[in-house]
Amino acid sequence: MVAAACLTLGAVHVLVWFRNREAIANLMFSLLAAGTAGMAACELLMAHAQTTAGYGHWLRLFQVAVWLVFLALAGFIHFHLRAWRPGLAWIACLVRTAALVLNFCTGINLNYREITSLQHVPFLGGTAAVASGVPNPAMAVGQFGLVILLVYVAGAAVKTWQRGDRRGALLVGAGTVFFVFAGTVQALLVFWGFVATPISASLFFAGMLAAMSFELSSDLLRAARVDRELRQREVQLRDSEERVNLAAESAGVGFWSLNPATGSFWTPPRTLELLGFAPSIALDLETFLRAVHPDDRERVSETVREALRSRQPARVEYRVVQPDGSVRRMVSLGRSRLDEQGRLSGLMGVSIEVTSLRMTEEALTDARTLTQAVFDSVPGLLYLYTQDGAMVRWNKKHEELTGYSAEELARMNLTDWFSEEDLAPVRREWEKIFTEGRTTTEILLRRKDGTKVPCLATGVRVELEGKPHMVGIAMDITQRKRLEEESKRHFQELAHVSRVAIMGELTASLAHELNQPLGAILRNAETAGILLRRDPPDLEELRAIVADICRDDHRASDVIERLRDLLKQKCLQPDRLEAGTLIGETVSLVRSEAVEHHVRLTTAILPGLPPVMGDRVQLQQVLLNLLVNAFDAVKEQPDSRRHVLITARDAGEGRVELGVQDSGAGIRAEDLPRLFDSFFTRKASGLGMGLSICRTIVEAHGGRIRAENNPDGGATFSFTLPAAAANEPA
Repeated sequence: MVAAACLTLGAVHVLVWFRNREAIANLMFSLLAAGTAGMAACELLMAHAQTTAGYGHWLRLFQVAVWLVFLALAGFIHFHLRAWRPGLAWIACLVRTAALVLNFCTGINLNYREITSLQHVPFLGGTAAVASGVPNPAMAVGQFGLVILLVYVAGAAVKTWQRGDRRGALLVGAGTVFFVFAGTVQALLVFWGFVATPISASLFFAGMLAAMSFELSSDLLRAARVDRELRQREVQLRDSEERVNLAAESAGVGFWSLNPATGSFWTPPRTLELLGFAPSIALDLETFLRAVHPDDRERVSETVREALRSRQPARVEYRVVQPDGSVRRMVSLGRSRLDEQGRLSGLMGVSIEVTSLRMTEEALTDARTLTQAVFDSVPGLLYLYTQDGAMVRWNKKHEELTGYSAEELARMNLTDWFSEEDLAPVRREWEKIFTEGRTTTEILLRRKDGTKVPCLATGVRVELEGKPHMVGIAMDITQRKRLEEESKRHFQELAHVSRVAIMGELTASLAHELNQPLGAILRNAETAGILLRRDPPDLEELRAIVADICRDDHRASDVIERLRDLLKQKCLQPDRLEAGTLIGETVSLVRSEAVEHHVRLTTAILPGLPPVMGDRVQLQQVLLNLLVNAFDAVKEQPDSRRHVLITARDAGEGRVELGVQDSGAGIRAEDLPRLFDSFFTRKASGLGMGLSICRTIVEAHGGRIRAENNPDGGATFSFTLPAAAANEPA
């Protein structure tokens, strides 16, 4: 039974070794099981021996089985427990081998010099032979080898315990010591005649085998579990590899490994495809370098040599010429690979296609260059500010116009460009940009030398990197301002010429206005002369005549003063004006003209109108121009239809409207859109500037002028003026 069990266990583990030649411990266990089976067989044959010679023969063969068990046990301990001091095992094996030689050279066998008798004793339900004789002193050699082996096993068990494998130390180490010691003691007691029982050392060794088999079975179970885990990890690794390959393929990445000894590459098909090679090619360094662009070849070769020499990570960007002549841009990253002894075994890394990236970068660079060129070509100041006023970007015009260097501009803030008195309106416009989105305003920009430049500035809110910014442009309007002043001066001259022209047209009327008071003065003076010749003179009458002379003189003086004001060339002088007074003074200048042309001139002034703010002379010029045009419009009408009406009414929203309505033929429909354009006229001798000047004057006062045909005939020219504020100075 012991032999069968041992052979069964041995067969199992020899199959394990056969499938895994590195499992030497399993082979040693199989040899140990075979030796134990041999011991059991010899013990069985000795128990059934009938003669002393037969007993001695089987006992000699028993020592051979013991020798095999001895060597196999030493080997098992060495390979399974990674034993302590393997030299002791060699010594024990050599001593046991010497004992085996003595087994065949001295006495009947290693245990007896002579067997004198056999006796049969009861054993396990039957009888077994037990020998008596003279012990062989050479047996001490075998016992010495056994002691060495037990010391070796005990030391290995201690080391195994210290390593943390306590179960292995107990089952294999301590179990071996116990069973070997017990079996040996039983055999020695029999050989020295202390007990009369058959030798049954195999029973003890079978117990040792059972303990070892349990330990090996646990190892097998662990190996099976590890194998399952490895298989699972292999599946996970394959999945991970597939994911990596998929990611690498989508990202244009290829893996490679270079063997420096042979110059050959390991490359998956994806890498070969990236480099432009056929998937079946065996790629080497020389073939790879031939595909590299000639301008990059030497640099790539030097990078590979330097990486192999320095063993430092390397990076190189290069171009690969494809079979169709196209070029791919690649970036390769590599690092050295070392073996267990620290020797260089290869270079491994990845190659990434960056063709699209480089094309995008080049396009961005071109776009930046173009943007900067456009930025710098703008004739005004182009700028970009953060919401807190920090200047982020500017064009070259800033340096030219302001006198600041690029380094100084990089530290500029919005508030640095303005003096204190100019900063308040700028801040209002700045807030408007970030609340309403945009603004346009005129500013006075302070240069480095302290002088100020008038600029027309725009600002638009933009979002950059999730934060609000302001981008805009400021144009130097110094020349425009100069032209505006010059244009204003020319306009004043033209308006003056227009007034003079109107006065020329009203010469007869004005002469009549002057002749009336002057004639009255002359008649009163003559009458006063007659009265003075009386004796005594009529003083009361003379006083009345003098009062009339003074009144007529004031009347003539007023006409002359108004004419002088109209003929003066002076700048805009705004004042608080009553609409009724303004209309009355103007009517007095054209009353005679109206009488001469049989025009019925009337006024309709609503009471309680607020005063307007404006220049009296310029507004009178507007009314005079409109009245002269109205007289011209009605001169073709019969005397009964020659009517001109001057109106003044409240237009609402703080405005006063003045109008001149005539009963003429009206305005042609096609002329209405062009009526106030410069040099447009239907008069044969007209310049076409009268109505244009009127519009300019009205708009300069903040009003609007318009013309329309009346439903019952004729036309009406009206203009609005803003009412003067209550606290506005006169």
